[in-house]
This record gives sequence, C-alpha cells and structure tokens, in this order.
Amino acid sequence: MSRAWLERWRSLAVDIRTARCTVAVVLLLCGVQLLAAALGQPDWLYDRFGLSRSGILEGRIWQVATYALLHGPWPDWWWHLAINVFGLLIGGAMLERIAGPKAFLKVFLAGVMIGGLVQLPTAPDPSKVLIGASGGIFAVMLWLVTLSPGARMWPIPVSAKNMGIGVMLAEAALLVASWLLPESGLALFGNGCHVAGGLTGWWLARKQLGPLVSKEDLVRERARREAMENPGGLP
Repeated sequence: MSRAWLERWRSLAVDIRTARCTVAVVLLLCGVQLLAAALGQPDWLYDRFGLSRSGILEGRIWQVATYALLHGPWPDWWWHLAINVFGLLIGGAMLERIAGPKAFLKVFLAGVMIGGLVQLPTAPDPSKVLIGASGGIFAVMLWLVTLSPGARMWPIPVSAKNMGIGVMLAEAALLVASWLLPESGLALFGNGCHVAGGLTGWWLARKQLGPLVSKEDLVRERARREAMENPGGLP
C-alpha cells in the first residue's frame, strides 16, 4: 500500500474520530436496526415507520423522517445498513469537518425528507415501502462534490464533478427504467429519493457558495472598479 493511501486512511480516521454528530447518526441507525432485529423485524414496524403513500394518506407524516432509520428486513438488512453506514462515515465526516455538525445535520435531514417526499409520486409501485438513509447520503455526497468539484474523490480516481454527474445521471436512468421495465425489480430501489436527495445537496451547496459569476458580471465589475479609480474620466 502506497504512502498516499496510508495518509488518506489516516486522514479519514481523524475525520471520523472528530465527527461526533456523524458518528452519533451512524450509531442511531445501527441501534435501531439491532432493536428491529431483536423484535423479529415485524411487518408492523416497517408499515408504521417506513415511508409509503398509504401511510402518508392515513396521516403518518412522521414517516418522511423515520423511514431513514430502518433498513431492509433480514437477510438483506445487514448489507443495506453497511453500505449506508460506510457512505455516511466517509461523506458525513468530511462534511462535518468542513462546515460543522449543524451543516451536516441540515444537509442530511433535508436530503432524507425531500428525497422521501419526491419518492412518493415517482415510485412506479405505490405499494412499496421506502426504507433507508440513502436520500440523506446522496445529499451529503452532492454537497461535497459541488463545493469542491475539482477534488479527487477517494477511493475512486475521478474528479468530484465527474463523479457527481455520473452518479446523478445513472440514478435518473434507473428511475426511468423502473417505470419502463416494471418487472425488472428496479422498483425496489428508491431512485426517485436518490435523485431528489442529490439535487437537495447540490442546491444547498450552491446556496452556500452564492450566485454563479458570469463573464458579463466580471465585465461590469471591472467597469465599475475603473470608474471608481478614475471618477473624472481622465486618461
């Protein structure tokens, strides 16, 4: 293993060790899933706290947040939880180091809630119950790549901008495919939630960065600055 990889692992370990809010969310997800497993993962738990159109229509508005605490029932829950925990530890810890715990919670929770709300009308099968924290994780990831588009996204050797574009295009394609190919099983995945969560993270990052500066803006600013430096119009 190269020195660069060792340094990256060491840096990641420091990020995770100091990202108390991110670690708390990870422990909460693991704790809830272990409790669900201890209860035998009853159907009522997923029906009541997972996100579904019928549940929202029945007034269970808490589902737009609580669905993120649950992960796939046995035997699928372990890998579903592991993937989300891995993404959250890497992305969440980095976001928390850059902008602090409040920013992390804002981005993560906004991705969860907006992703869940968009999933409701875009899911091809309204009977499916949405679970998992990936909407918030997509928000975190797109926030990071938008804030630093030229960074190299370890462990994948591509730029942050290209990775973000590729991931969002892939999720949008999967969402369309889930409608065109209803028997493919793609309806099991929350692609609408992923797309909306990612766009939420992108929007929050753009809001933090401020408005984009165009060439015309730069020309106007230069003209204004020159006018201030030479108010009399002298050559």
